[in-house]
Amino acid sequence: MKKNTLQKIEKVIAGKKKTFFERSGDAVPEVLYINLGAQCNENCNFCLIKGNEHNFPLMDLKEVKRVIKDFSEVGGEEIMLTGGEPTLRDDLPEIIDYAEKQKGLRTISVLTNAVRMADKHYAGEVFKADTKHKLVFSVSLHADNAVISDRITGLSGAYSKTFKGMQAIVKSKRRMSVYHVITNDNFRYLPRFCSFISANFPAVHSVTLAYPFPQGNAVLNKWIYVPFSLLKPFLTKALIFLNQNHYETSIAACGQFPLCIIPGFEEKVLQSLSFGEEKVAGAVGQDVFHEFEWSSKEAVDFYKNKHRDCLRCILSGYCQGFWREYIELFGFDGLKPVTARSFKGNKIRASLRNAGDVEAIISRLADGKLNAIILTDYIERYLQPLAHSLREKKIMAVIVKNDNP
Repeated sequence: MKKNTLQKIEKVIAGKKKTFFERSGDAVPEVLYINLGAQCNENCNFCLIKGNEHNFPLMDLKEVKRVIKDFSEVGGEEIMLTGGEPTLRDDLPEIIDYAEKQKGLRTISVLTNAVRMADKHYAGEVFKADTKHKLVFSVSLHADNAVISDRITGLSGAYSKTFKGMQAIVKSKRRMSVYHVITNDNFRYLPRFCSFISANFPAVHSVTLAYPFPQGNAVLNKWIYVPFSLLKPFLTKALIFLNQNHYETSIAACGQFPLCIIPGFEEKVLQSLSFGEEKVAGAVGQDVFHEFEWSSKEAVDFYKNKHRDCLRCILSGYCQGFWREYIELFGFDGLKPVTARSFKGNKIRASLRNAGDVEAIISRLADGKLNAIILTDYIERYLQPLAHSLREKKIMAVIVKNDNP
């Protein structure tokens, strides 16, 4: 991680054990995850914290307030209160009230299963503390029925309470998003789940999808992983539904997919990685500071792998490959190199022989999507200006120098 990045948040993470890989860039610490403690009222079969609770003991209230204050003073704009389950803390309303008094903070997010938000008294105290309506909820919900949901979360009766808690959040007019982890239990119902959210929570316009990260319970319960050859049609149908209904859809940075299984939606992975690298300072607990390192080469080499055929994929420069644990289970099932012919995103054919061609190509590219630029002919010296213009305008694109599939 670059020295000046650490300098910006050194006061925030003072005395913490630092656990991270080297970052690939210099982060502006606008967002900070604060782990209030690993305790949880559920035992999700994919949970990455389980088995690693010692890394995140209960965070002392005084330390929580210090971190919030110091982070706001170095330019922090958003805190994400996470765990474990942050609503298990009776002092959560006090934490929210304190955070609202910090002038620099725009948003206070709570990552929760919303079970305790079904308690009218507790939810009322949380909402009461949010006098400036800076509070945002990201609610974990992994099925549209109690049987599957309770099996995933390991808590009988949790589904009905989560549903009731979500209703309370919407009724309070606070913003809410849905976080959905895809496993062998629920992948077939992905399109139905999206329709369920649309029908029952029309005020929700943001959904995050994730594949299990191989840590904690997810390592113990290897049966939860679903091969991509089975998942792809259901995931694609769900993404199409969310796109057509104008949802803000994300793929979690810690629960990514290789780009070849989300044709036409590659930006969902790339934007998440970019946001984490550029905007997120990391996750701080009572004793540790854990960097968000998903884009670094060291982290990719540690967690992931690629098949030799991936080198033939035109998206190889953007794609990180996939978890080594997945490959141990399924090999490279479902992974297939993308060619200029099979690419499903915005694809243009163009000549690159002068500066005017650079401008013409840029004008035809889709903002916020991954583009493929297929050069029918080109002069070598104009490739660098084209690449520079793409970086300057932050346009995601691959350049294919011939039309071979």
